[in-house]
Amino acid sequence: MHRSRLNFSITLSALLTLLLGLAATVVLFAWAHRQEQSVEDADFERRANFRVSAVKQGLDDTIQALRVVNEAFKTFGPLTREQFHAFTRPLLARFPYIQAFTFHRIISNAERAAFEARKRVHHPGFSITEMINDQPVRAGVRNSYRVVDYLEPMAGNEATFGLDASSMDFQEDTVRRAGKTGLASATRLFQLAVEAGPQRGFLILMPVYRYGAAPDTVASRREAIIGYTVVVLRAGDLVEKILMAAELLNVPGVDISVYGSALPDERELAFRKGSLPAVSNRASIFPEWIFHDRPNNFSQTVDFAGTHWHMVASAQPTSFTFAHIGSLLVLLVGISVSFMAAVYVQTLTSRTRRIQGLVDERTAELRLANETLTEDIAARMKAEKTLRHTQHILTSAQKFAHLGSWELDATTGELQCSDEFFRICGLEPQSIKPSLEFLIGIVHPHDLETAQKAIAAKTEGIDYKIEKRIVRPDGSVRHVITQGEAILDEKRELIKVVGSFLDVTEHKQTETELRESKEELRRLAARQESIREDERKRIAREVHDELGG
Repeated sequence: MHRSRLNFSITLSALLTLLLGLAATVVLFAWAHRQEQSVEDADFERRANFRVSAVKQGLDDTIQALRVVNEAFKTFGPLTREQFHAFTRPLLARFPYIQAFTFHRIISNAERAAFEARKRVHHPGFSITEMINDQPVRAGVRNSYRVVDYLEPMAGNEATFGLDASSMDFQEDTVRRAGKTGLASATRLFQLAVEAGPQRGFLILMPVYRYGAAPDTVASRREAIIGYTVVVLRAGDLVEKILMAAELLNVPGVDISVYGSALPDERELAFRKGSLPAVSNRASIFPEWIFHDRPNNFSQTVDFAGTHWHMVASAQPTSFTFAHIGSLLVLLVGISVSFMAAVYVQTLTSRTRRIQGLVDERTAELRLANETLTEDIAARMKAEKTLRHTQHILTSAQKFAHLGSWELDATTGELQCSDEFFRICGLEPQSIKPSLEFLIGIVHPHDLETAQKAIAAKTEGIDYKIEKRIVRPDGSVRHVITQGEAILDEKRELIKVVGSFLDVTEHKQTETELRESKEELRRLAARQESIREDERKRIAREVHDELGG
């Protein structure tokens, strides 16, 4: 019965070794996998943020271009077509994603006939139009019209010249918002009048006031409006060319979708590079990171001229093996080591089984040796306890160490020191006015050269860290560590030097005691090992003699 329980115990040891090894392997694999995924997530978020920031900056630049045109009306008064052309031509060259700049002039019904007559001088057959079934026809009678008067470039956009923009209901909210705030205001996405395909675009409007008017209320602004400067944009071209200009369009690894709404609504899709944003449908029983082959989507909603645009960046799928080769290597090595350890333990238990009989017969003789070893172990434990106590004292000394600070003004040469600095030096706080000469005077003669080099580095703005001894007024010597860091201004010129003054005298003393304790422990360990070796030799001889008999 005793032998059977022993065999079961030995088998259980090998099994436990294997299970513990596999458990440790799984933990290490999970940790390594998570670290790899964290690095991948951080890298993807950085790359995605570059693209979102580039698109946002491009949208802001577009509004700024519209403001430039609007400021021309405010500064120079009513512009001629030639002046409008001159102002917008360099902007069109700079921002290739802008389809057109236009000026929508407000015309009352009473002014319509005279306005159309003036236009026919340069544009025969001109009339104010509206879109019916995607075709321009003569506009019906209204109280007022918002007519596309100036249009740059004209080529490719002829269908919108003379168009009454007020006939397009989707622009009314935008017009009211721009009239109320006096700021640039964007429309929602819509099918452009000059586009035959699925390309969608939007407008950004900004009110133009009568020359010399300075409206400061909503009512006065609406009364002073004579028209609107407008920028026409193809949504897809806008985002594509912004990313192309930033050299981010064809960089692999990131897909991006831009929506002309606050939420990712496919009906309001403005641009997409790559596939649809990935949506996770994994079961919630397991942690997300177990199946997480690519980073989470990066999304951001930005305010743009009174509207909201939503941008989603998603990572392209990557091979799990390629992306997590480090964690897979940890898994394979861990499994191999676990099985090797289990085999080793099983081998040891087999050897133990063979000599178990001999060990039982010699138990009585070993008892005396064990008592001796127990005494040695007790002595060693006492030494270890003393060592732990010494280490605790050292930790406490470090925790409550005296640390002073100082600051040197590079311009005036004035030196300021904290109260603890004076206490470390054995002086009452702020009892004297500190100076560089004072710092030299308290240095131990044997460390004077090192201190002088540190003073020179301090005045030259060079970072340093030294250990030296100081002599207090009562003649006692203290060990200190002082270090300094240079503070530079935007011109890389030295402003001041700040540093610390750490009293490590007790630490030095503790180090000495610790070394002596460790030396004593090594002597005890050597003695214990010698006793064990003698006992092994004696037992081996007796076992050999017994087996020989």
